[in-house]
Amino acid sequence: MSGYEPWSTSSRLVTGGALAQMSTFSKDSLNFQHLVKIEHEDAFKLTPLTITEGSFAGRHVLMLEPVTDHFRFLDLPPEIRNLIYDELLREHRPVRIATYKAKGRARRAVRSTLHQSHPGLTWNSKFGTWTGQASSAHVILQVNKQMLAEAAPIAYGSNVFQLDDHRGLRDFLEGIGSMRAHLKQIRLLSPIYYSTVAITALHKLKDAKGLASLEFPRNMLSDNVHAYKGITPQGLFNDCKQLLKVLCNHRKKQKDGFNELLEIIKITPGVLSICEKARRGEACDCGSIMKEDGCKNVMADVERWNAKLRNMMAEEFGIGTKQPCPTMKHT
Repeated sequence: MSGYEPWSTSSRLVTGGALAQMSTFSKDSLNFQHLVKIEHEDAFKLTPLTITEGSFAGRHVLMLEPVTDHFRFLDLPPEIRNLIYDELLREHRPVRIATYKAKGRARRAVRSTLHQSHPGLTWNSKFGTWTGQASSAHVILQVNKQMLAEAAPIAYGSNVFQLDDHRGLRDFLEGIGSMRAHLKQIRLLSPIYYSTVAITALHKLKDAKGLASLEFPRNMLSDNVHAYKGITPQGLFNDCKQLLKVLCNHRKKQKDGFNELLEIIKITPGVLSICEKARRGEACDCGSIMKEDGCKNVMADVERWNAKLRNMMAEEFGIGTKQPCPTMKHT
C-alpha cells in the first residue's frame, strides 16, 4: 500500500480479539460494531475522517491527533497550584519511614511500603528498588526550582513522619538534605535510646526551624538513670537542649511562636492500647489489654514527664511560668 506503513500498536479490541477480525452485529443498535481500546504514549484525541482520493477513497478512518490545546501549570493562580500540591502530597496518615540497605550500598531511609509485596513488579536486589514501579507524586519536586520551592513545604511540612528510632531519623534527615528545613512533625516509636545516635540526629534536625512537634514514646523514658536502653526526662532534655536553643533563637528573631516552644518535645502513650477515657483522665473499665490500672499508670507517666519537660524548658529559656508536676501514683 503506497503511502502507508503498518502501525505497531498495543491497541486491541475490548473483547480481546485482533483488530483485523470482522465486526460483530449489535441487536440493540442494528449496526455492526467494534469496541476498540487505543493506547498511545502521548495524549491524543480521535478525529473521524473520510478519505477522498487515491485507492482508499471513500474509506473511513479515525485519526489520532495530538492534543495541543494544553496550558502551563505555572500559569495557574498560586492558590490553585497550592490546592493541587495539597491534594498530591498531603497524606491522610503518618508517613512511616523505615531503613533499607542494599548489598554493597549505604543504608538509606525509605517509605515502609518498600518492604511490602508489589504484585506484578520485580525486585532489583542490586539497587534495592522495584523494577517498573510507577513514580510517586514526589516527582513533582523535580520539575523545576519554582515548583520545588512551592511544593516542598507541603510535602515535608504538612505530614507527620513516623520513624522507629533515632538511627532511622538520622538516615532520613541525611537523605532529604535541604528539605529538612520544612519538617514540622516527627514521631519516634522505639523505646530504645542511645544518646550518641540521638544527638547526631537531633543536630541535623536543627535545620527544621519551624519544627512544631517531636514526639517520643512513654516506654522510652524512665525515672531510673540506670534504665536499660532508655533515658530519664532530664537526660532527654539535655540531649535536646542544643536543638531547642536553635529553635528558641529563631522564634525570637521572628517574634512569633516563642511560647509554643514548650510544646515541641512531647511524650505520648506510644503504641500501647490506651482507652479514650484514660486519655481524658477518667476512670476506665473498657477491657483494654492493659486493664484499668495499666491505662491510668501510662497516662499518669505521660502527664508527669511532659510537665517536667515543660518546666525544664521554661526555666532554661525563660518562657512562661513553671507548672506543678503531677506526683507519681502507681497502684
